[in-house]
Amino acid sequence: MSYENACDVICVHEDKVNNALSFLEDDKSKKLLNILEKICDEKKLKIILSLIKEDELCVCDISLILKMSIASTSHHLRLLYKNEVLDFYKDGKMAY
Repeated sequence: MSYENACDVICVHEDKVNNALSFLEDDKSKKLLNILEKICDEKKLKIILSLIKEDELCVCDISLILKMSIASTSHHLRLLYKNEVLDFYKDGKMAY
């Protein structure tokens, strides 16, 4: 392991370290870390990014974007919904 990007002298900035540790223990940070953990695979991240771009896509649309079956796409969407990352609604026979 190369330490070229390390400090030449060991000097701990306790206030900064404590501030960062406190931030990581905050409920909002824990919730964000939990959400990021839920979307860490490529397919789920592509779903999220597609929905950021288009705001609303049906399961059929997302399955084409992912080049996956509707059943597999629904599985990924269901996991995101169960983990409170996404919401969904039905409009007639369409699921968004």
